[in-house]
Amino acid sequence: METIIIAVLGVIGAWAAYSFLDTRDTEVRDRLERLGTLTQATPDKPAQVFNEELEKPFAERIIMPVVRGLSKLVQKRASGDTMSSLQKQLAMAGYPGGLRPQDFLTIQVGFFLFCVGLGILFTVKVVKATNVNDALQWVAASVIAGILGPRMWLQRKIAHRQHRIQLSLPDLLDLLTVSVEAGLGFDAGISKCIEKMEGPLSEECKTILREVRVGKARKQALRDAAERIKVHDVDVFFSAIIQAEQLGV
Repeated sequence: METIIIAVLGVIGAWAAYSFLDTRDTEVRDRLERLGTLTQATPDKPAQVFNEELEKPFAERIIMPVVRGLSKLVQKRASGDTMSSLQKQLAMAGYPGGLRPQDFLTIQVGFFLFCVGLGILFTVKVVKATNVNDALQWVAASVIAGILGPRMWLQRKIAHRQHRIQLSLPDLLDLLTVSVEAGLGFDAGISKCIEKMEGPLSEECKTILREVRVGKARKQALRDAAERIKVHDVDVFFSAIIQAEQLGV
């Protein structure tokens, strides 16, 4: 039983190592070239360069190069459609933690490997499954958790942000109505709403104004915002503004 599990773990480890080698080689070459350049610049103190490297934190010397290498590998292997779809989902979630598509995919791969390893370890050491079917069930559960975990987290972020936007929309409409009745234009009214409000809807309004100021058409900025938000009431509101602008109202 343990032989089968160890063999599965070995195959996964071999695949990960093989896929990582080309990216890791580039990282090592870049690092050696930098060290060589520094050594040539200070021929009398070559040891100082290596001492400075060793004085850096462990995370900077070891962990971050591995993370960067894995990120490059994931970005290289992922298809354009996958990256584009993930970009849209992260935009809908408001880019939590400043995550980019390649960052999220790196986390997803790392979490998957962690769950698989943890599942195998749990099966061998804790459950001590002697039946192949029982062991495969535990490993399969860890694989599913590794695949779905990050995606479920992202979907929850999207749903939470959409809920906050839905709740803040009435306040935005009230403030905008009062501002327009006071004689302000649409852009000035939106600016006043931004001053008085906080949250994801206010941030989206800031993005709309920023894009309009750099030359994007207002209707396109509104459509892009509606695509990021994906809330029906907001979509109706923005569509009404676009229609009013086209009719010259």
